[in-house]
Amino acid sequence: MTERRRRVIGVTASLLLLVGGLGAHACQTTLEAWAPALTVATRGRPKVHDLLEWQTLLWIAQGSGPSGTGRAVIRAYDDATGALMTAFEVPADTYGGAPYWRALRVFNGALYAGLGNNRDVAGTGDVYRFDGASWARVLDTDESDVYSLEVYGGQLYAGAGTDGLGAGKLYASPDGTTWDLVRTFSSDHVRALQVWQERLYIGLKQRGRLWSTDGTTFVDHRGTVQLPTQVKTLVPYGGRLYVGGVPAKIYAWDGQAFTLALDARETDSEIYKGAVYAGCLFFPTNARGVGGRVYKFDGATWTLDYVDAETSAQFQVVAPYAGALWLGGGARRGWPLTLRATRQSPD
Repeated sequence: MTERRRRVIGVTASLLLLVGGLGAHACQTTLEAWAPALTVATRGRPKVHDLLEWQTLLWIAQGSGPSGTGRAVIRAYDDATGALMTAFEVPADTYGGAPYWRALRVFNGALYAGLGNNRDVAGTGDVYRFDGASWARVLDTDESDVYSLEVYGGQLYAGAGTDGLGAGKLYASPDGTTWDLVRTFSSDHVRALQVWQERLYIGLKQRGRLWSTDGTTFVDHRGTVQLPTQVKTLVPYGGRLYVGGVPAKIYAWDGQAFTLALDARETDSEIYKGAVYAGCLFFPTNARGVGGRVYKFDGATWTLDYVDAETSAQFQVVAPYAGALWLGGGARRGWPLTLRATRQSPD
C-alpha cells in the first residue's frame, strides 16, 4: 500500500456499540486504518452508489449530487497501474432530471448497470449491458429507478420502482436481453436483492418489507415494524442474513425471526450497502447532520471502525477489490469525491 493510502482523513474510532453473542468470532485479522485511495471527481457533488470487481478492475457507479449537478458516469479503475478510465456516461439528452447509476452486477460474462434518477423522473429506470466491447440499453422501463440487480436460478433480476406509486417491480431475464415482469409489490421500490439459503431475498422501500422467492412462489416475511421506511441492504454472514436500512438499524434474520443487531439511530439516519471482508461484516452509513460512518462486526461485537465528517457527505457502499475493502459515498461541498480503502495488515 502506498503512503498516500496510509494517510487518514477524519476520525478513526473503535467504540463498543451494542449487541454480542449473535455468532462465533469469524473476524480475527488486523486491518490497516482507512485511508484515501482514489479521487474520482473534483466538482459537482456527485456520489458513488455501487462498487464491483470485474476483470481485475474496480467498476464505480457514479451519479449526480443532491442538487442534480454532476455526471452519471461508470468508471473503471486498475489498481495495478493506477489508471482511472471513464467507461460509460449516460447519453446526452436521453434522460431528464439527474441520472444516477444505482447498481452493478455481472451476468453471463457481461457487466450490467441499473440507472435511476435523483429527482424521481419517470422513465430513467433502465438497465445497460457492457459486453466488453460496447454498451447497450437492454431494459427500458417507465420507472424512475433500477436500484438493484442480482443473479439467481440462472436469471438476472432487476428491482425497480417510482416514489409514491406503491408498485415496485421485479423483472427477470434468462439472457440479459429479454425481460419478464415477475412481480409487482405494494411498496414503491424493490430496493435490495440478495441470494441466501437457495432463495432470492427482496428488500422493499416505502413501505419497508422483506420478501423472498424460490423463483416461483413468493413469501412475505414482513419486517415493516423493524425497518418501516426501507430495506437498503442485505448481506449474508455467519449463518444469518443481515438486513439494514431506514431507520438506521441492522437486524439479523435467521429465516424465522428478526433479531436487532445494531441500533445506530442516535448518530445515523441510514444504513447503506454492506459487505464481508477478511471474515468481518461491514456497513457504511449516512450520518445525522453530515458525514459518514463504517461499522464492523466480528461475529460477536460491533465497533465503529471509521468516521469522516470533514470531507464526506455520507458513505454508501463497501466492496472488496484487489485484496482490500473499498468505501464510496458522497463528498461535502468543496471537497473531491474520494474512495477510501482498508486491508489486512501483513503481520
